[in-house]
Amino acid sequence: MIVNETTHKRSLRKIKTATWLVSLIALAAILLAGYAFQQKRYADEQARLAKRNITEAMEQQQIALAQRNIADSSKEQALQQRELALESEKNALLQSQLAEDQKRNAELNRLEALKQQYLAQQQKLYAAQQTKLAESNAAEAKRQQAEAESQRIIANDQKQISSRLKELADSRKLAKEAVVMMNEHRYDSSKDRALEAYLVNAINDGPAQNSDIYDALNVNWIKSIAYKNQFNFHRLPVRCICGSPSTDIIFTADEAGFIYASRMNNYSVQKTGFYNVKEEIRSIAVSGSGEKLAVITAAGNGMYFKVAAGAITPAGEFKFQGIGKTVLFDESDNIIVATTKGLVKLQPGKPGEAAYIPRDGLNDVALGKSGILYVASGNTLSVYKDWSDLAQNKTSASQSFDAKITSIAIDNTEKYLAVGTYNGFVWLLNNKNTNIIWSRALHASSINDLQFSVVNGGFVQLASASADQTIKLTDVTAVMQRKYSEDVLTLRGHNKWIYGLCYAPGGSWLYSVGEDNKLIAWKPTTADLYKTLTEK
Repeated sequence: MIVNETTHKRSLRKIKTATWLVSLIALAAILLAGYAFQQKRYADEQARLAKRNITEAMEQQQIALAQRNIADSSKEQALQQRELALESEKNALLQSQLAEDQKRNAELNRLEALKQQYLAQQQKLYAAQQTKLAESNAAEAKRQQAEAESQRIIANDQKQISSRLKELADSRKLAKEAVVMMNEHRYDSSKDRALEAYLVNAINDGPAQNSDIYDALNVNWIKSIAYKNQFNFHRLPVRCICGSPSTDIIFTADEAGFIYASRMNNYSVQKTGFYNVKEEIRSIAVSGSGEKLAVITAAGNGMYFKVAAGAITPAGEFKFQGIGKTVLFDESDNIIVATTKGLVKLQPGKPGEAAYIPRDGLNDVALGKSGILYVASGNTLSVYKDWSDLAQNKTSASQSFDAKITSIAIDNTEKYLAVGTYNGFVWLLNNKNTNIIWSRALHASSINDLQFSVVNGGFVQLASASADQTIKLTDVTAVMQRKYSEDVLTLRGHNKWIYGLCYAPGGSWLYSVGEDNKLIAWKPTTADLYKTLTEK
């Protein structure tokens, strides 16, 4: 039983195992069937795909055939295109070659153009150089021509100068011959020579002043008037002289105290009035209007007069300290007196109101129309703007000299200032700054008086009188123009000290007075003498 059961169990296990095997086989068959079905479907699908691929392949074949046909056509076209391309390439190569040739030719042309441009610039530069050279040559030729012309002008000028100098030398020779002929009493010949000397000098633009020609004309003029230019109505030395600014009246005063008013008519004198103050007169002055006259004496007394029609009438007296040196009128007709003790300013008719400035050692004083005062003390000249500055000793300028100042003068324009010193020097100064312009030892002794005037010919002349018995006439205009070769005229006629000088209005006459009691009339220029000698 137990064996049966064991056998049965074994059979059941075998059946169960077989069942599982069958199930597994069935399952495997099912799976194989499913797989086969899938494979069949896949095969069908592959068949359809193959068929489709065949169809597509046939289409592709057809397309390929079409493409081949197209390709063949394209190949033919390509061949044609290639031929055309080759032809175009050939043409392009030809065009390129032509372009290269054109480029090369263009470059050659450019280079040629640059070469031509360079050559043109070189030609232009050369032309400019040639032009500059031509201009330089022309300028040089012009310069040489100008130089030649200048040399010709210089040579001609030198010739003219040489001729002029010879003519001027001849004029001096003629003048000296005229003086010799006068001494030989050959009067007509002397006059002819003197006049010829003047004309030769004038024609050759000689100096306005020449001593030789002046002397020749002067001796002939004095001879022609029989020496009537000298007057001796004073009995004692004549210390001073002044003239009316607008008339032909002059006033002279001597050491005896006599004052004479005289009308000058050419070389004749007509006394129109006189007065005796009975003291030695040291200075005399007339007012700008010509209506007042003032005198001062060595004794410290002064008088003033009324002047009318050449007559002088006493109008008042005044006193001052010291010895009188100079008297003058200002523009307001106030009287200013310089003495050895100081300066006095007073109004005629009011001597009690006189203003006094003590100042020792005064030598001279001058007054410009502007009111500027020039005061000489010792060897120093001091300039004061007005009387107020003088009272305060407030100088605006000063100048010192190497000798004592004995005389000073200012011209009417107040442009020039002249100073004379004890050693015979005359100094010309610029009145604006008192700078010395010119100086000369014109005299051998002290300068006693100085006077300016514009004379015939329009130039400014300075007259100086000295104790050396001479008068010197200096052409101030020539001095200012640096024409130092101009002669200084020397007038000789006094035989003692000359004290005073006075020009007539317009400068046509010069009058001098001196220790020899004389009044002498002079023609101050050669032009005046020539005119007088040639007047009919």
